[in-house]
Amino acid sequence: MTKRIEWLDVLKGIGIIFIVLGHLTFYGNNDWLTVLIFSFHVPLFFVLSGYVYRISESFNEFLYKKFNSLLLPFLICSIADLFLEITKSVIKHEKIGLEVLRYLFFVDGRAALDTPIWFLFILFVIEIIYYFMFNKKLVNKIILCCASMILSAFINQRYYFGIGLIPISIAFLIIGDICKNERIKIIIKKLIKFWWIILPIWIISSIFNNQVDVYACWHGKSVILMYINAFLGIAFFTYLAMKLQKIGFLKYYGRNSIIVLCSHVYFTNFITGNIYNILRNYGILNNMTICLICVFVIAIMCTVIQITNTVITKLRNGGG
Repeated sequence: MTKRIEWLDVLKGIGIIFIVLGHLTFYGNNDWLTVLIFSFHVPLFFVLSGYVYRISESFNEFLYKKFNSLLLPFLICSIADLFLEITKSVIKHEKIGLEVLRYLFFVDGRAALDTPIWFLFILFVIEIIYYFMFNKKLVNKIILCCASMILSAFINQRYYFGIGLIPISIAFLIIGDICKNERIKIIIKKLIKFWWIILPIWIISSIFNNQVDVYACWHGKSVILMYINAFLGIAFFTYLAMKLQKIGFLKYYGRNSIIVLCSHVYFTNFITGNIYNILRNYGILNNMTICLICVFVIAIMCTVIQITNTVITKLRNGGG
């Protein structure tokens, strides 16, 4: 069994917490905090996926592994979301058409209930694509990454099956793969030591570039700044993760990030659709209360993780 990289698990834990917080702030104040979170949180997970990307088996074995780890959770969650969409329509006495099936396979580039499971589908697609594009030469990876970045600058919508998300997503995936190079690693380790310079530049530049969103194909004022800000944000939190790699809570969340990704939105959707209205009426909906709500959701997710892992263990053991 491959030994887990502690700082990487911590970084995933930090990232998934910001995913949760981002979904709370986006429908709350939607201000500078949202801008900062969205500047790096989704790119972070594509980059980390590229960092751990390995090809050591045949395509059929690779496909089987990715189906089980990415596409299967996506399909399970899609069916659950589809059921909720139908239930909601029945309760509201709305007409149910065949168009609801478009959610199941991300047909129109939108996941049911707008859940973040789209990430699993796109990651599955780009990892399969990259399997055939993979090249061990660093210069070829850089050229391919630059080409993907340039192409992403001309795309401002998802299109069918999320095709429009592929260039920007695969660009970040390749960046992560490039970061595995030993020479690049040395450069990055030296670079992140200047976190006290990186942090203010990232904050100022991200706020200047305004709101970005990988899922919505929003690049802000500049697609170049979007990539730079994502890199700066990831660099800062990589440094932070390396300093906090003994924090068990963050490692726990990082190792269970897919469970949190797939399930947290049911809680955040309820909160943003109901509790936020109450807080607005009392004039207390601000970043402080949103962060406190995020802590509450994170606490709930610990129970969800435990239950999910117990069910998965029992299923793997044949229900015994």
